[in-house]
Amino acid sequence: MITTEHSLWFIPLCLLLGIACAALVYWHVDKPEMPRKMKITLAIIRALVVSVIAFLLLHPVVNSTRKNLEKPVIAIGIDNTQSILIADKNQYYNTDFQKQLQSFLQKMRKHYQVDTYLIADNCQQGDSVDYQGKKTDLSSFFSALEAGYYRRNLGAVILLSDGIANAGGSPLYAAKKITAPVYTVTMGDTSQAKDALIAKVNYNRKVYLNNIFPLEILLKADGLSGNTATFTLYEDGQKVMEQPVHYNKNNFTQWVKLSFEAKKPGLHVYKMVLSETEGELTAINNKKEVAVEVLDKRKKVAVLYSSPHPDVAAVQRSLASSDAYETESFLIDDFSNRVSDYDIMVMHQLPMSAKSKTIVNEISHLGIPCLYMTGYMNIYNAFNASALGMQILDNRNIENDAYPIVNPNFSGISLSSEVVDFLDKVSPLSVPMANYQLSSQSQVVLYQKIGKVNTRYPLLVLQQNTSSRNAFMTGNGWWRWRLYDYMQYGTHSHFDDLILKIFQYIGVKEDKSFFRVSGKQIYAENEDVVFDAELYNANYELVNTPEVMMEIQGEGQKHQFAFSRYGKMYRLQAGELPVGNYQWRAYTRFNNGQYSQTGHFTVQEINMESLNLTADFQLMNNLAQMNGGQCFSHTQLDELYQAIRARDDIKSVAHYHITAHPLSQSLLLPVLLLLLMATEYFMRKWYGGY
Repeated sequence: MITTEHSLWFIPLCLLLGIACAALVYWHVDKPEMPRKMKITLAIIRALVVSVIAFLLLHPVVNSTRKNLEKPVIAIGIDNTQSILIADKNQYYNTDFQKQLQSFLQKMRKHYQVDTYLIADNCQQGDSVDYQGKKTDLSSFFSALEAGYYRRNLGAVILLSDGIANAGGSPLYAAKKITAPVYTVTMGDTSQAKDALIAKVNYNRKVYLNNIFPLEILLKADGLSGNTATFTLYEDGQKVMEQPVHYNKNNFTQWVKLSFEAKKPGLHVYKMVLSETEGELTAINNKKEVAVEVLDKRKKVAVLYSSPHPDVAAVQRSLASSDAYETESFLIDDFSNRVSDYDIMVMHQLPMSAKSKTIVNEISHLGIPCLYMTGYMNIYNAFNASALGMQILDNRNIENDAYPIVNPNFSGISLSSEVVDFLDKVSPLSVPMANYQLSSQSQVVLYQKIGKVNTRYPLLVLQQNTSSRNAFMTGNGWWRWRLYDYMQYGTHSHFDDLILKIFQYIGVKEDKSFFRVSGKQIYAENEDVVFDAELYNANYELVNTPEVMMEIQGEGQKHQFAFSRYGKMYRLQAGELPVGNYQWRAYTRFNNGQYSQTGHFTVQEINMESLNLTADFQLMNNLAQMNGGQCFSHTQLDELYQAIRARDDIKSVAHYHITAHPLSQSLLLPVLLLLLMATEYFMRKWYGGY
């Protein structure tokens, strides 16, 4: 089908133009040496060439329809975690099962597009199974399918696993969002093997100097009745206790409850070892390490509000999840304490009464960090007059629904990829329809997305003044984020991490050193070791021209790294390091001066896969039944293949695409026109040279 950019009524005019040009040249030509038929032929050629050239000026386009067949996709998720091998005495899943699986995949690829995924603490595409994953997050597989196969021809989903999910959200909840049938293949063993282990350790990650803190260890043993083992505890490499453990029944459990005094600040590592008993399935889960950080002082936080609000409760509960803060809350009219008694203040939607203004002025005068939570109860004129560093202008007393957008250029706090993903899914906040004016010391962490429009209006702002740091949270409904966190992930950790990062930022004491290095003190063995560094000149302006190096020493090895430039700062990603305790030293030279910082951290082993080795076939069966599939044993891969082949609804889908090809871009048409014009020119010369 041919269409043009202009009206098709111009086509007759193109023909008339061609005929007119031919008539003008050949109508009065009277050359006896040119036959009449030749003259008519040349006239037709001239008319045709002129008409086609005129037609091309209309920008004609040839539309063609192309048919594409999309084969059905079979998405296969394979449990790639350690629990499969630990419970496999005969190494079946690493030998014979691998061959059966590859044969199954080859047969499936003859009829379908087969995409394979490896499931551990996250989900990655691939089929190189090594069973080395430290955690099992089955929900990540279904979440990846939901995002990656939207409007795709997803024919079926196959999950091969032992059903032991020890990380992430509920796989049943995540699988509900998949419209394709789900088939499951059970791996592992449901029988209770002989095994002793350190099942659980209750402890505080952070404690305060001179405080007494508990350490509670749960010992378990299955099928080892009548045996005896020894439990030993080490503190920073020194043995502090040892006691015998008598397994007096097959389903043995015992709590070892200890108390310690935090006598010395810093990081202290406690290692627990349960001696191996003959006949145990594995000894991997017979040891465990935890690290306790002893801090000098706990920060006092006062929360002031004019009326109870769930946003206040959400922030308080996040602070309560950390031992670093001691929180008190007051109605503004009941607050009679001194502001100077507190390290951080929180002001929630205060209407800026005379008492509120007095407290705000005192906070500003003393340089105490403060979190201002604004909302519909604020009197914005009074709020703006307080010169807090943010003004909310032209407020119309109308609320908008605003989703958060993370500012990728903000580097004041580091949000993990998990928190960023969490923020991408949360419900909107109610924010005032207004304009915002920020001081030059303010930086936006989260912007507002209203509808489908990404705005430059702030949702979360951090501010660093000469005397203190402040934060501003605009809108209402933050408490919904904390509820969503628990509903989606079964934890409040993502929301709590965001709130605690805010308080860590505003509560930090001003560091006047020119070279600063920050990093975590505890890393998991499957986590990248990351450090950030800042270098300042004499005017306390960030610079990153010189090289910054770091030496990391531990476990008999010494590593040297160079920091990469990250904005105006530095960042080092040292990758995953072996389990153990490490010392580090970062150093640089600048303006003829030498700067260095030292510290230490520990990399902890993850033994989650060895804590539960009893396969959960009930979960696998529920996943299949809930999504219209079937559950098969690991020996029934051929039956699974036949079941999928027998389905009539797993078939290719035809897609029709209309493509437009401008005639002016065609190579054949200009060549043809040139040939016609050359033919006319040659024949005219042949018959008389005009």
